[in-house]
Amino acid sequence: MVLLDIQLPDVSGLDLIPQIMSLSEGVCIVLVSTRDAADYGRRVADSGAAGFIPKAELSVATLTEAIGRP
Repeated sequence: MVLLDIQLPDVSGLDLIPQIMSLSEGVCIVLVSTRDAADYGRRVADSGAAGFIPKAELSVATLTEAIGRP
């Protein structure tokens, strides 16, 4: 599992997803940001990440929900 911030200093986390997925088959990526998912439009939904969690809501429960596991 990878928690990936969308707003990194030198690159967008969204742009890193294909590279991360190519390094490890079956990797689960959950995007996090201080902004709301709606601020990124369809890019979050189309990214291939398992989910998105605003940083203010990041918890074990929201992480479990994002990856779809009990």
